[in-house]
Amino acid sequence: MAKRKKAYSGIGGQAVLEGIMMKNREKVAVAVRRPDGGIEVDLRTYDGVAKGIFRKVPFIRGIFSFLDSLVLGTGCLNYSAGFFMDGEEEEEEKPGVFERFLQKHFGDRAENILMGIITAFSFVLAIGIFMLLPWLVVELLRPHLHNESLLAIIEGALRLAIFLAYVVLISLMKDIRRVYMYHGAEHKCINCVEKGYPLNVPNVMRSSRQHKRCGTSFLLFVMLVSIILFFFIRMESPIWRLVIRIALIPLIAGISYEIIRLAGKTDFFLVQLLSLPGLLLQRLTTREPTEDMAEVAIRAVEAVFDWRAFLKENFPDEEFAEQEETVPVQKEMEAPAGSLVGLNGEEAAGQPAEEHPGAVKAPDEASAPGTYAALYQTGQSILQEAGVPDARLDARLLLEAVCQTALSDLYAAPERVLTEEERAAYLALLEQRRKRIPLQHILGHQEFMGLSFLTEEGVLIPRQDTELLVEEALKELHDGMRILDVCTGSGCILLSIMHYSNGVTGMGTDNSEAALSLAAKNAAALGLSPALLLTDLTAGVEGPFDLILSNPPYIPSGVIDTLEPEVREHDPRGALDGGADGLDYYRRLCSEAFGLLCPEGKVFLEIGADQAAEVRELLELAGFVGVQVLKDYAGLDRVVKAVKPGLS
Repeated sequence: MAKRKKAYSGIGGQAVLEGIMMKNREKVAVAVRRPDGGIEVDLRTYDGVAKGIFRKVPFIRGIFSFLDSLVLGTGCLNYSAGFFMDGEEEEEEKPGVFERFLQKHFGDRAENILMGIITAFSFVLAIGIFMLLPWLVVELLRPHLHNESLLAIIEGALRLAIFLAYVVLISLMKDIRRVYMYHGAEHKCINCVEKGYPLNVPNVMRSSRQHKRCGTSFLLFVMLVSIILFFFIRMESPIWRLVIRIALIPLIAGISYEIIRLAGKTDFFLVQLLSLPGLLLQRLTTREPTEDMAEVAIRAVEAVFDWRAFLKENFPDEEFAEQEETVPVQKEMEAPAGSLVGLNGEEAAGQPAEEHPGAVKAPDEASAPGTYAALYQTGQSILQEAGVPDARLDARLLLEAVCQTALSDLYAAPERVLTEEERAAYLALLEQRRKRIPLQHILGHQEFMGLSFLTEEGVLIPRQDTELLVEEALKELHDGMRILDVCTGSGCILLSIMHYSNGVTGMGTDNSEAALSLAAKNAAALGLSPALLLTDLTAGVEGPFDLILSNPPYIPSGVIDTLEPEVREHDPRGALDGGADGLDYYRRLCSEAFGLLCPEGKVFLEIGADQAAEVRELLELAGFVGVQVLKDYAGLDRVVKAVKPGLS
């Protein structure tokens, strides 16, 4: 099965505070989730700092595109920040001397002038940190090192290290993490449309959060292009070395823009290879958004882009291109006092709604019996009484599955009356979930690494915790590698890696025929062709492999009966039970993996939160070196990686 085609939409965007900016030609929309839970959409036009031929000439257009992104981005960020200022403090705050000066001399243009000054200052500061600081360090080293090539390499390495350190450090800030989640929602929306899917929340959430035209990739290319140029362009005078670094910034921006532009329009192998570092870096600058964040992104896209017409034009033969054609563009709706239903299930029957930015309420008439919103509340109550985790989310997802609707329908048409067939089907699904049948088995699929995987009884459901294993393995991946996934189950690990790589040969092993059958179905759905082998761990497998990965059974036998019913009664015990101490599979796997890896090959193992020390010891006893324990986003030990020593 061939990989799905992709069409270039021309839309781009940026995450702002609690929202998204989307741009299509001169049209710009900023959608922000207000503190009261509503969505504010500001539609404006932006012609750019340059017009005419300057916007069409290769390399020159990249310079002005970069300036546009600075000016427009700063303005949109300030617009979104205005929703979250303390109103009283804002009223009491008097304009400063500088602001009064601008207002006196520039009148209505004072705000634009101030914005320009802030943008210019930010630009100068960025040049100082990322361009001039590495130059200064190298100038201090120059009297001690007389090798120009080595000095150029050091300067480039410092520039890249400062940039990566900056990305990592700001990701530690809580507000920035939310911006990164909205960044992920922006990418998912664009990917959804460009892959030819109707723009609704389920489709957006299933889409990838990495995109080749991302500003993160652009900035990384700026760093890399500058490193290459400054390696070959050399001056004797330190002053001229400083001048040339500043003077070449427009050219560097222009080259980087053309690379990003090309990456967004072609899947040529070399271009994909160039895009890979940026896509990997986006794993730091994007995070999985919530569904209400995806809704904000959809509102921004729909304000500037007719995605229905785009699908008809670019995917005329796809049957789904006509789906949801009659769904109206969502309109802003104020929530009246006394509203009953929160968009994310923030309010159960008879309980007050929780206060947070994601709460959007529906009209009072939506509470009438048999309406979409009323049945949603009924579903919440049934599942909450049964002690189902995430009852509100599950009730909504089941309702959407029955009615073939999206999250936006609860907001746009909560008063819709369900048919008797829809009502009966929904209550039947609720009964299954009330009995603690996993939601993934009821719906038949689960998202993992931005991809949709089929699920079946008797096969372990993919877990989000395991995404860390895949993300770490992708950092070590190169074209042409051979990878082995032991205990492959649904194939989520192996297939995710093959999907996000080029020219990789993959094999998955499992001792369950049901698991391998499901893995084959998932592979076919993704257009991939891994080798799948029914065997006990690695028996009969022929190496060598560059990477070996595994999420083996690691739960101690005595703990399994204490797990949630969804796990102990529906996940296969063979995929959970790791023996008395949970380490049975590791005892075999460590030594077997060592024998199958090529020199300097790596092994990645998912572990239980309290098993790091024991698995480290088993790996070292097998001969591995460089053992590292990696923590998940909850701060728990989750993955152990190790290296087989090279040939001496």
